[in-house]
Amino acid sequence: MPRRGALGVIGAAGLGAAFAGSASGQESSAGPDTGNQPWYEWDADVDANGHGLYDLHNLEVDHTYTSAREADVIVWEDEDGVYQADGTDGHVASSDDYLELIQAAVDSLTDGRTTKERVLVTADGTVEATNKLKQVVLPSYTVVDVPATIRVEDEGQSLVIPFRALNEEEIEIPRLNITGNPRFGIVLQNCDSVRLGHIDVQFDGLNALDPYEDHPNFDPPESFPPSHEPGRPREDQLADPVHVGEINEGVRISGRSREDAATDIQLDSAYIENANHHGVEFYDVERVQVGRVLGNGIAGCSLLLNKAINATVDSVVGYNPESETRYATFRVANEVENVSCGQVVSRDAPRGVHISDGRDITINTVNISNPRTLGIAADSTVENAVVQGGLIKNCAQEGIRSDTEGFAVSNVRVYDDRPEDDREQPVAIRVTGDHSSVVNCDVRNGGTEHLLDITADDTVVRNNIGDGIDSGTVTLKSDVDPAARIEGVSENPSATLDLRASAVKAPAGSCSWDHRFEWDGDAERWDLVFEWHTDPGADLDVKYIVDQPQANLGLERDVDWDHDTSPGIVDSFESGTLDAYDGNTDAYEITNDPPVSHGDSRLASDVGVAPIISTDGLDRYPAAGTTFSAKIGRTDDNPHMGVAFGAQSTDEFYFIRVSPDLDAPRFQLYSGSSGNLFSVEPTADIKTGTLYELVVDWGEDGEITATLFDPDGTEIASGSATNTDFIAGGIGTRGSALLDEIRILEE
Repeated sequence: MPRRGALGVIGAAGLGAAFAGSASGQESSAGPDTGNQPWYEWDADVDANGHGLYDLHNLEVDHTYTSAREADVIVWEDEDGVYQADGTDGHVASSDDYLELIQAAVDSLTDGRTTKERVLVTADGTVEATNKLKQVVLPSYTVVDVPATIRVEDEGQSLVIPFRALNEEEIEIPRLNITGNPRFGIVLQNCDSVRLGHIDVQFDGLNALDPYEDHPNFDPPESFPPSHEPGRPREDQLADPVHVGEINEGVRISGRSREDAATDIQLDSAYIENANHHGVEFYDVERVQVGRVLGNGIAGCSLLLNKAINATVDSVVGYNPESETRYATFRVANEVENVSCGQVVSRDAPRGVHISDGRDITINTVNISNPRTLGIAADSTVENAVVQGGLIKNCAQEGIRSDTEGFAVSNVRVYDDRPEDDREQPVAIRVTGDHSSVVNCDVRNGGTEHLLDITADDTVVRNNIGDGIDSGTVTLKSDVDPAARIEGVSENPSATLDLRASAVKAPAGSCSWDHRFEWDGDAERWDLVFEWHTDPGADLDVKYIVDQPQANLGLERDVDWDHDTSPGIVDSFESGTLDAYDGNTDAYEITNDPPVSHGDSRLASDVGVAPIISTDGLDRYPAAGTTFSAKIGRTDDNPHMGVAFGAQSTDEFYFIRVSPDLDAPRFQLYSGSSGNLFSVEPTADIKTGTLYELVVDWGEDGEITATLFDPDGTEIASGSATNTDFIAGGIGTRGSALLDEIRILEE
């Protein structure tokens, strides 16, 4: 758009100044009646301040931009090909460098603003090959609207990131169109309150780029590149072109380089094409709302949610027949929690859906065709996942395979309609995880080996078309008692069994039969027995399906914990070693420096998050039904303070802490399986260099009450929650500057 046109749109020009079509609002000397009257016919051409509005159907809307009068600065290109930035107060900058000019436009907005200001980019532009990092860095309270197209033609090392933000808030990009080979389209790190409208990133020319190489310090969790290391100065973080294990992604939003997740993220829609890695990726985010993501020719996932908590997704659509990875069209991983997705459509992907790690995930419907491995995979590191309907067909492996505890699938059609000699899908639905259910699914023609393969004894299996716990055809013999016995329909002694049966053909005469399930104690199996109530006088073939509706009254946990839980010292670090602990023991030292609560020693650390756990080697360990205490504290160098208990590993435990926020600390109980259980505000400031007493009453019924006392014995925080993720386990900490005298108290 030339300068005159751009400035005309900023001013008071009519619709014709912004719209490319022939229709406009102009004073009418010819054309329909303007409808100047106190009432209007339904088809009247209503007067618009003396301008007749007609022929609106001829508007060309494909290249219509939002009125620039809403922008504080507009970026445009003059007739000589020089990029210009003009604001409401006059000229801002000129440059032959496209991204440099956009950065100048952003930098011209009000310093220290607390309300959003907007830059509108109306000019297409090309970013040529570069040997240094090129990016537009966005500060807080910035809107950049790019209805134009950014073309990236980089070579060698990939060093172009059109838009990036670090530790900011209130960032908005209503529209963005990128083609070519950027390193990333958008990278937002540690940003809160983000709104992305429609993002369109179409990759090409990736062969002109050098193969990706990790940063030499990229060895998580031991070390991170500067872009992800919180202790680095801001300029060092922004100087690193973002090393995350792979590049050429459309959108990447993360909160990984700070203690707390990035929060309140909204993405309306995204179209990503030919990305070398993922289309859209989130990592360590909370409160996320995603509309529609379409991935075409993506090497990785169309949408990947890593460590996302409280996220909703309307739909994910993916087509990636050339991908050499095993990534799914839609994947959730790395401790996601409370994620719901309305629809997943996947064509020719390595996998359709992969639920990798987390809890409480719901997918409403799926439409998955021709995955090169699994249709849906739900791993053993997941608790509680639900798939509520859809269609899966022509998989190379199982249509659905779940090792998840608490997996529920219903109303899904799974089949293979390829020519019989070409069918590969061995099983329609395979479930191994406890507390699961397979209900109202249609698995006819769903597997060359099995239709349903259910191994968990307490899985509910009912009302599925094509199969159940057992199925087949049996002949009921006339004048024989019993008419038929089918041995071993189940080997589960606690099974609740039900029968669905129908005659293959009409009986020869009047007939009816009864059935029962009979436990064979010697063979340790259930047999299905048919008996005639009315014998038809001829043999009768019957099709049958055995269901397992189950009388599951609750979830039970087997506990194998033989450690001493009697009152006394658990650990006061008088041994001088951490030999009984696993995890990041190098982050801690045992010191005689004050303050010391018991004996001569205490534990100390200058590192924030560094889990260490002991599950064996100490004299005793707390468990449900005990009350225990610990002395915890923070220092000027390390604001973390807390205790881990009920630990199953260095990742799975309860953790009670005072949050590291020095200005607004919170007293929190966290579960590695369920997330945050309570969070309350202390009634007094938390001082550094001081030991506070933490008392935890761990009830047998799962009620956990934690109370924090100051050095004078005054209660300053207390919270309670009921949870049974863990009822016994190890002791330690996820991170604490000061820790001493962990003790099981008298009843």
